[in-house]
Amino acid sequence: MKKKSYTINPDLMGAKLKHLRLTAGKTQDEVAEILTAKYGTPISKMAIAAYEQGKRIPSLAVAMALCQLFSIKPETLFLDAELEYGENPVQGLASAQRADTGYSVERSKFAQLEGEPVFITAKEDGKFLPQWGILEHSKRHVITTSGAIPFSEIGDVRSHSTIRTTIRHEESLVQAETVEVQSLANAPEARHIINGRYRVEAKDSILVGIDNGFVLRFAGLNKTYLAYR
Repeated sequence: MKKKSYTINPDLMGAKLKHLRLTAGKTQDEVAEILTAKYGTPISKMAIAAYEQGKRIPSLAVAMALCQLFSIKPETLFLDAELEYGENPVQGLASAQRADTGYSVERSKFAQLEGEPVFITAKEDGKFLPQWGILEHSKRHVITTSGAIPFSEIGDVRSHSTIRTTIRHEESLVQAETVEVQSLANAPEARHIINGRYRVEAKDSILVGIDNGFVLRFAGLNKTYLAYR
């Protein structure tokens, strides 16, 4: 029997890891501290950030600690879910072929899932197998281990992410304690670094990154970044 070969996609792995962490309600600092204290794996916040940005692949020891922390199998973190035993990165579903992989997302909501893991199926012509990928609304495609799949070839997009409420005006920022920021930078590397959860400092009219430490001014809303509740 011919063995299957696998390719690790750092960006997809990073998106899964970030999604798992946010779903668990933990910061990068907290994940680093837990791995160091509980699993005896010395790790820094910067390393967790590099994994989530797809810049580094964790070592075997770190990978196993992450899988134990989030109660997932290694293949869930590292491999694309087009395999018959692939799992959803959040819920750990037994098969990627199952229909209950989250809710179906309307195309008008795709922008709110920029950079998020999504489960896609092809149109009736079936050009590709059902699989997980990273939705890139700005480029109108989903990145998978088999390449970029344009929206025009996708029949259904499913997600476990919460559709957020878009903040339209600076006045609305003042009413929130924290917001999710989506960068409008052209470079994917810059978007990865800037995207994340931010604390609202209304007195100074700024947003302060909870994980990345970046400072964004209210004046940049809808110009250099989008904000969601």
